[in-house]
Amino acid sequence: MILSNAIARLACMCDILKSSSVYEAPDDSGLGAPYLNVVMKVTTRFTLDDFRACLKSLELEFGRNELSKSTGCKPLDVDIILWNSEIVDRYQYSKDYFQKGFAELATDL
Repeated sequence: MILSNAIARLACMCDILKSSSVYEAPDDSGLGAPYLNVVMKVTTRFTLDDFRACLKSLELEFGRNELSKSTGCKPLDVDIILWNSEIVDRYQYSKDYFQKGFAELATDL
């Protein structure tokens, strides 16, 4: 339910062009349970910095804060990995949980 609500809110900030299937991924920190993941291709009128700020606000809206992060509970985690076809988060880009969804979109990116 959180994921579908978050996607609906995200659609208010950008145009979702394509998304991978929703799949389960292990928690990278080792603190939390596996989580649901999805990779999306979107367009937005925002600059990179402004869009990042919007996404952080969205995470807060869904309960992500310092306490939740420290306990391994991430109700919502939204990252920008690629921006205008340029890798802007090499760490996340290298992770299997990103590459799995990215592979579904690769023919269009």
